[in-house]
Amino acid sequence: MANKSSVYLTDKDIRNLEIKPKRYKKAVGEPKELYIWVNLKGSKIFFIKYKDKFNKEKSIRVDEFREGIYSVNEARRDIRTILNKISNGKTLQEIKNKNSDKYIFKNLFYRYIDIKKDKVSENYLKKNDK
Repeated sequence: MANKSSVYLTDKDIRNLEIKPKRYKKAVGEPKELYIWVNLKGSKIFFIKYKDKFNKEKSIRVDEFREGIYSVNEARRDIRTILNKISNGKTLQEIKNKNSDKYIFKNLFYRYIDIKKDKVSENYLKKNDK
């Protein structure tokens, strides 16, 4: 049970984190390596804090918390995947290159269509899937 944490923040908890005059980090929990930076202007960014094979502390920025777009559950899913890759011997550079594909316009479009496919007509989907 190495990845257990006593802290377990939800979307509501993160939304209610107060903005302070200085940037600070807060443990999100589950897995225990998950943290969030709360910046001066109100942006909240998920990141992983872990120790590499040389026992140096490293951090990887995962993504920004955006209500309805990128939630805590998605961050937990992504972080488990990244931690799996790290434990399987992937380098930090390989992991960062793979995460950068997430925001290519084509990938965002197909993700949007997957979300909306139950709410729109088939004609709309056919027209926009070209």
